[in-house]
Amino acid sequence: MKNLKYSSQSAAFILIVLGFIAVINYLSTKAFFRVDMTENRVYSISNASKSFLKKLDDIVRIEVYFSKDLPPHLKKLETDVRDLLSEYQAFAGKNLRISYEDPAKDEETKNKVRGLGIPEIQMQTFEKDKAQVSNGFLGIAVLYNAKKEVLPVVQDLRNFEYDLTMAIMKAFNSSMPKIGILKTDTSAYLPEDVARRMRIDARDKTEEKYKPVYEGLRSYYQVQTIDISEGQQIPSDITTLIVPGGDDPSFTDRD
Repeated sequence: MKNLKYSSQSAAFILIVLGFIAVINYLSTKAFFRVDMTENRVYSISNASKSFLKKLDDIVRIEVYFSKDLPPHLKKLETDVRDLLSEYQAFAGKNLRISYEDPAKDEETKNKVRGLGIPEIQMQTFEKDKAQVSNGFLGIAVLYNAKKEVLPVVQDLRNFEYDLTMAIMKAFNSSMPKIGILKTDTSAYLPEDVARRMRIDARDKTEEKYKPVYEGLRSYYQVQTIDISEGQQIPSDITTLIVPGGDDPSFTDRD
């Protein structure tokens, strides 16, 4: 009788444990969370990236082309990239498909990867106090329908999330967001032929002054100089307005 009693208790305990596991599995399908315990939260992605990934309503493909035989110092980079991409996958769900392929497996794959805009690079490693150079790939392609965006060489993680999220946005969105930069050159407009005769540079001084800002933003956005010096309205399709040099005395109260 004792054996029967113990067997019944064991069976009941097993059923309770199985039920507990089933509940956890069910809840895990309804809600996703991770805990990043690293000091600088290197395996966490920003709320902006999470929000965008959750809104994907069609399939975007991420093709990772990393060589299999990477030098030791790049092995950790590859592991970190995989970990971050698993975060992307978790928040995008079935609308993000990630694949990994070694381009060095055959010449046809190498040519395909080069055609995507991912170059074969030289990588240096040290073995037995000797420097050795090998060739390999460290690129990622983001594909959506007929559009593609490429990260040709992934060298570190400092800007990786930003670059990857922007690549997905550029491939997925039909149009690039518009950013306006408020015109700070308030001099009167002169026709180019008049300015030439007067030996005056007719180019907009705002774009010249903030040239690095324009060049950097144009990689990801449509950038337009916004002139409100004569009471013009800011175009409604400008999603963000940058006001450079906020303490510039040439700005009026209306500006």
